[in-house]
Amino acid sequence: MVDLQAPETDRSDSVEPNGHAIEARGLSHAFMRRGREAKRNGTARIQALRDVQFTVGSGEIVGVLGPNGSGKSTLFRIIATLLTADHGQVRLFGVDVGLQPARARNLFGIVFQSPAVDRMLSARENLHHQAALYGLKPRDLTGVMAGLLERFDLTGRADDPVGMLSGGFQRRVELAKAMLHRPRILLMDEPSASIDPAARLEMWRHLQALRQSDGLTVFLTTHLLEEAERCDRLLMMHEGRLVADGTPTQLKADSGVAVLNLTPRHEPGDDPDRLSARLIEAIAAQTTPDGGRWPAEKRDGQVIIRHPHVNRLAAELLNHHASWIEQLHLGHPTLEDAFVALTGRRLEE
Repeated sequence: MVDLQAPETDRSDSVEPNGHAIEARGLSHAFMRRGREAKRNGTARIQALRDVQFTVGSGEIVGVLGPNGSGKSTLFRIIATLLTADHGQVRLFGVDVGLQPARARNLFGIVFQSPAVDRMLSARENLHHQAALYGLKPRDLTGVMAGLLERFDLTGRADDPVGMLSGGFQRRVELAKAMLHRPRILLMDEPSASIDPAARLEMWRHLQALRQSDGLTVFLTTHLLEEAERCDRLLMMHEGRLVADGTPTQLKADSGVAVLNLTPRHEPGDDPDRLSARLIEAIAAQTTPDGGRWPAEKRDGQVIIRHPHVNRLAAELLNHHASWIEQLHLGHPTLEDAFVALTGRRLEE
C-alpha cells in the first residue's frame, strides 16, 4: 500500500459538512456580445446559464453532458472559481466559491481540457512546481510525490521531459498534479478530448481507483457518449438550462423512445442518398399511432427513426417495402436519443 499522506495544511475551517460535495442553487449568468457580433445577432446578451440547480454527493462521479453552447463550460468555470455567477450560489462542502474562493480552491484539484503541463520539465519537476504554487513545503513532498508517481504508473518516466510522453502519460501527470494537495473534489473539463481510446480507459481506471481508495468526488464536462456512460449520474444541459438529472440508465429509459435503424439495399453504382430518400418517402406515407408523422433522418448511409412505437412501423415497412431494405435493426435508446427526446436537438449540433 502506497502512503499518500500529504503535508498537513490548515483545513480546519475550510469545510462545513452538509452532505453535499457540490451544491448549486439558482445559477444564472450572461455574457455581453460586442461590436459586430452584437449587431449581427440583434442582441447584446448571451444567456449562458438559466437558474441551474443540482447537488453532487461525496464520492460520486457526475458528468455534465451537452453540445457546444449548452452552458457546461460556463458552469465548470463558476465551480472552479474562474468566473463569478451573476445570480445564485455554488458551495463545495459548504464553502461558498463566490465569497471564499481561496478556501474553495483548497478543496478541489483541476484538470483542464488543454494540457496544463510544462513540456520542457519532467513529471517530477512539474509536481515540484505545482507544490510551490500551493505553498507545500519541499521537505514534506518526497514521499507524497513518490506515492503519486507510483499510483499513476509514472515512476519509470518520472525524469523524462513531459513533451516526450504520449498524450495518455501527460494526462497522468496532470492527474498527479491535481491530487498533490489531497483535494476532496476533482474537476475535469473534457478530460478525454486529447487522448486516444486506450489512454481514456486507463484514465477511467485511475479515477475509479481514486474514488474507491480516497472517497474522491469527480465532476466533469463531456460531449462524448462513451465517457458519459461511465458516470454515476449525468446532468444534461441545453441552451443554459439543466434539462435532465439522473443515471445514464434512467435517462435512456425515461426518454420513452425506441430506435429503428434501416440500411437501404443498393447495387454497386446506386446513389445511397437517393435510396435513403425513397425510404424516407415511404416512411412519410405512414402515420404514427397518435396521428403524427414519423421523424426520420439520414445519417451515415442509414435512415434512423426515434419513436415509442417503431415496431409498428418496422412491420409496415417489411410488409410493403422489404426489397428496399438491406438491414433493419430495432435498438434501445442511447444517451443521444434521450437528449433528442428532451430537446429536439442532437448533441453534435
